[in-house]
Order: sequence, then C-alpha cells, then structure tokens
Amino acid sequence: MLIERGRHPRFAIGESSTPLADRALERIADRYDLPQLNSLATYGRWKASVPLLTCGAKRGFSYFYHQPHEFFTTDNRHFRELLVAANRDLDNADTHWLRSDVDTYLVQQARDMGVSYYDDTDLEPHYEMDEPVGYFSLSGTCSGRPLTLQSRFLIVATGSPVPNDWRLPPPNFGYGPRCFRTNTRAIFAHFTNVRPWRDILDEQRIDCSDHPFDCDQSALHHVFPGGWMWQLRFDDGTTSAGFAIDNLDGSMPGAPTDAKGNNQAVKHLTPEEEWHYWLSRLPSVRRQLEQTSVVRPADGIRRVSRLQRACVPSKAKQSTPGRSVYAWAPLPAALGFADPLHSTGIAHTLFNVERLLEVLDVMDDPSALKDALQEYFRRLACEVDLLDRMISLAYRQTHDFEAFATATMPYFAAATSCELRAPTSLASPSSPDAFLLADDAKFLAALEAIESVANSASNLDPCPTQTVADLLAPFNQVGLFSPKTPNMYRYTATKG
Repeated sequence: MLIERGRHPRFAIGESSTPLADRALERIADRYDLPQLNSLATYGRWKASVPLLTCGAKRGFSYFYHQPHEFFTTDNRHFRELLVAANRDLDNADTHWLRSDVDTYLVQQARDMGVSYYDDTDLEPHYEMDEPVGYFSLSGTCSGRPLTLQSRFLIVATGSPVPNDWRLPPPNFGYGPRCFRTNTRAIFAHFTNVRPWRDILDEQRIDCSDHPFDCDQSALHHVFPGGWMWQLRFDDGTTSAGFAIDNLDGSMPGAPTDAKGNNQAVKHLTPEEEWHYWLSRLPSVRRQLEQTSVVRPADGIRRVSRLQRACVPSKAKQSTPGRSVYAWAPLPAALGFADPLHSTGIAHTLFNVERLLEVLDVMDDPSALKDALQEYFRRLACEVDLLDRMISLAYRQTHDFEAFATATMPYFAAATSCELRAPTSLASPSSPDAFLLADDAKFLAALEAIESVANSASNLDPCPTQTVADLLAPFNQVGLFSPKTPNMYRYTATKG
C-alpha cells in the first residue's frame, strides 16, 4: 500500500536526473517487467513514449561564475565557465522531471497495478510484538474518516518523523542536522519567461562555439561567492529556478549574525524580497529574469531556512537477540539530506529502492532480515555522510572559481566511476555498489586528503588543482583535469 499525507499533483523540487538514476530505472524495469519506468530513463525514450508527461532535456552540468554586482565575463580559456557532459547526444540525454506530473504518473501506475493508495491521511504507526517478526498498526484518518491499516514492513519514503521508541538495527545511526558540515538554505519557485542564458551570452558577445552542448539543456549553475542559483528548463516553457545560499558564508555584507555565524538579516525579508536581493547582485542573471512570473507553487516563492535534515530517533534502542525485528527502513530523503548541488537525490533514492527490494526478499527469515537491515542502514548512513562531505567541500571554495571547479571533481570522479561499475541489468541478484563509492576505502582516503588540502588553503592560495588531480587519478577514467578545451568536458559521458 501507498500512504500519502497530502495529495497529488503537488509542487516539489528535486527534479534533475543523472546517468546513475537512469541506469537504476533501467535495471528495475528489466528485473520487474516495468516498461513504464524504462520509458523515463532517457530524454528520447520519454518523448517517444509519454510525450504528454512534462520533462526537460539535461545534457550535463554547466557552471558560470559571477562576481557580485558585475556583468558576467569570461575569456577564451573559459576561466569562469565549466561544462561537463553526462551523455553524448540529445536522444540519450538525462531529464529534468516536472515532479507534479511525474509523481502523479507514478502513483497512477501503481494504482493501475493493484496497489492500495490512501491520500490525505493522518496516521500514527505503532509497532506490535508478534515473535519473531512484528507488524505495524497504523491508525488515524483518511480524508477525515477513521482508518486502520496493518503491515509487516514499513518504508518511510519522504521524511515523516520516526517515533523515538523505534529500534534501529545496530549500529544505530546517530546524527542530526547540526552534525552536517553543509549549512545552506534555499529560495525557489517555477517561472515563465526565463530567457535562455545562451541569449544573454550572445548579447554580451561571449563566444559559445566550443561549448560541448547547449548550456540551457543542462543543470545550469550560476555560482557566486557564498552560493549558487540553479536553472532547470522544462519543455512546457517553464523553468525551475532557485538560490542555494551558504548560511555560514553567503550572508549579506554587513548583516548581523548569530553566535554560530548564521545570517540573521533574511528573517526580516519576505521570500520575494530576498529573491530580488540576490538577483540585484547578479546583473546578467537579472536580465534573464526581468519578465518572469511565478507559475508554481500557487502561493508564490518558497523559502527553506535550512535544507539539511536528518530523521534520527533520539532514544533509539538496539534490537535484542531473540526479540522481534523492527521491520522498517527509510529511503534517503527520510534519513538525511544535505543539499541539491550535485543533483544526487533521484539517483540516490533509486539505488536504495533496489536495495530494499533485496531486503524484502528475506522477510520470512528474521535473522537474515536483521542482518540485511543492519547493512542497509550502514550503507545509507555512509552515503549521506559522503554527500555532505563532497558538497561542503565545494561550498567552501565559492570565492574562487578555479578552486570551486576543482572541488566538484571528487563528485564527477565518483559518479563516473560508479557508472562504470554499476550493473546494467538486475538479471543477477546482486545490487549495485555503494552510491558514489561510499564504501571504497581508497576513494574515501583520497577525499580526506583533498579536504585537508582545502582546509589549509587560503583565499590568496586556493586549493591546488594539480594536487587534487593527483589524488583522484585512480578514479579518473574519463579525462577529468585534461580536456582539449579548458573547462569544456565533452567526453566524460559513460552512457549513450
């Protein structure tokens, strides 16, 4: 059964897919005979199979660096640009998902296959002992009417609170938002009439002839000291746009901060006022959005004061041998989320959907179930921690674009290595390796060394690119650090 607190369709962000997500969709579709998922795995297939379902083409990642209050500038060596291809052509491109459309579509597909679906629910789960594996009793209301459900296994998918008396399989996962290295907030909406960034570059007579792909068909990042802006274009003419701001570094100049350095001035601005404040600092981007209107969500621009979250039972108990196994698990968004910088959310979720399918295969063996859940939590905790480390590393380098571009390379090295290692089919029972090499001791050691170098660097002497390149050499299988055209990576694609 699917249980939903709200109703679909609804506005949501977390919209940018990647090759790892596409391959996970293909594996799940292959193993479980779900061709409707395979249709979503590339832009070409999507447009041919479900053309009425809104998406956008994503050829890769693009970054453009801005100095506050200055029009964007660069040179023929692209010293303020970075484009990284994720696929070789438009037909094989990744996609941006209009989540209100896609989420509704997936729910309807599940219902058509016989899944019971309850929305507008307010349910409280209670665990009932029934040796050796118990069950959950969920009682509350659905559309205002009393509802009681029972289940042997509960998956917390999208961040609902976990009661304090639930027991986690050992080792306990024990950190909350304050333990994230990343500390960012966001302000965002969907807009109409966002001018293509390529048009602005043409107006400013900036040569784009050696760009490996159209920068507007990408996850487009406008980077500036202390933060960045995303732009994701959909085929219906709308654009998802938002600012992600470092709470510890991206504060407004001269604004008061609290004891931990967090900016306080935004508390006195409406979301619309803060949105226009950041646009006022980026004149070239402001040109893009001069004629825009908010189309989603209905209540206007949204703001989240801190993006990092973790769902951790403060009084969690370990399972006792011989007692019931608490058969529940979270998907990544419910356990911990760091930041959208590297577009990892969809892929990370699908990797763990695959793992949970294997956990469910041993539901009838309490001992095997306990071991499987323990391994599931261990891997997921390591992956959330790795994402936090890679993302915070990049945020610390936003005052120098070469250093920032260098700080993105651990992600691209891990992503492309993971793409090359991941199985292309689920015909075998084994699940993919840990997400983004999170269980690779050599990669983690390299990342730790990079963090050490970055921490010792200064604004006058930023993180040295060659040192990072040397540390990542064993994981650099696609020509990172050495493109024929500086900062233009057209051959890093591992699919299509």
